[in-house]
Amino acid sequence: MEQGLEWDAETRRDEVERVARTLPPGPVVVGGDLNSSTLNTPRRRLLRAGLMDLHRAVGSGAGVTRTRWRATFRIDWLLTSRDVTPVREWVDEQRGSDHSPVVADIGLPR
Repeated sequence: MEQGLEWDAETRRDEVERVARTLPPGPVVVGGDLNSSTLNTPRRRLLRAGLMDLHRAVGSGAGVTRTRWRATFRIDWLLTSRDVTPVREWVDEQRGSDHSPVVADIGLPR
């Protein structure tokens, strides 16, 4: 089991590194299940690449997207390029998944 988790973590790091290196110019939104909290490498690497965490910018509430083993986590994220204007971001009601959806209103440059 540990080997599987290790492989998953390495694969996730490789995927995030590829995204960070190939971010196109102009407005960009990156979202999904990064399996990464605020302190883990995948999210931090994308922030170092210049993306902005919408929850930190304009989010409401605790932002919990996953509950497991009586613990709560935020591992699902919406990140944008700096030319996107964050308006609001929230975690919606969990339906049909073990993760809650992250939703945002944003403004795009003209």
